[in-house]
Amino acid sequence: MKKKTNILLFLLLLSLLFSSCGKKPEKKSTSYEKKERAPQNLNRVYENVNLILGDIEKIEKVPTEDEEEEKNADEKDKSEKESKSKNTSNKKKESKEEKLKKLWEGIDKNIEKTHNDWNAYEIEGMKKIGNTKSIEKFEESLNNFTLSIENRDNFNIIAKGSEVFLHISPFFDIYKDEVKGDISRIKHYVYKAYILGNNGEKEKSIESITQGEAYLNGIKQKLNNDEKKLKNLEKLTLSLQDMRESIEKESTNLFKIKRDIVLKNLKKLEE
Repeated sequence: MKKKTNILLFLLLLSLLFSSCGKKPEKKSTSYEKKERAPQNLNRVYENVNLILGDIEKIEKVPTEDEEEEKNADEKDKSEKESKSKNTSNKKKESKEEKLKKLWEGIDKNIEKTHNDWNAYEIEGMKKIGNTKSIEKFEESLNNFTLSIENRDNFNIIAKGSEVFLHISPFFDIYKDEVKGDISRIKHYVYKAYILGNNGEKEKSIESITQGEAYLNGIKQKLNNDEKKLKNLEKLTLSLQDMRESIEKESTNLFKIKRDIVLKNLKKLEE
């Protein structure tokens, strides 16, 4: 009887052992902080403005590209071009007009998308931002941007596009982990500096870049020790300094090159 009891106890211990082994180990409660980022509709508004300003740059280059093709033509081909001058010039004119037509059609579509995406986001924006002034200022800037596109005024499109960046920034600020609020402000001041610099207003241009630099620290605080992004931020900081210094050289081309480097560094921080 005692032997039987011992066997039963042994079997009981074995069953307990196997049942405990079969249990999955309890997972430690690990809490992952979810990043609070802007919704897609707001991001699309921002991206569409970027695309439009990018296409304006392409439009400004179209005549230059045609002129360069003519300048780089070989001397041997010049006699042939003279004999066929009418046909060549007509084809070139058509090619240039076709390029411009496609670019403007793309811009028109993108500005329409921008309004649709803003409409899709607006209710959330109104609820979260808690005031109507920010809504009104953004909508006014978007409407002015649209009118400048309708008028095909390249210079004014850049100016009004920069205003859209300024007035969209408070909506990105709503989302605590979003860096595009400060990036949008820097873009505004960079484009503004570019416009002022081209108008010969050097002091105001320098002041505008300095205003943009004030938002670098806000970006840094949200990068959370991301080494890659912090390196990009350092590049951005230096490129802003380079842009400011280039104003003194009074070269439109140099100033634009430095501006484009700043915009490229800002894009890397968006990713």
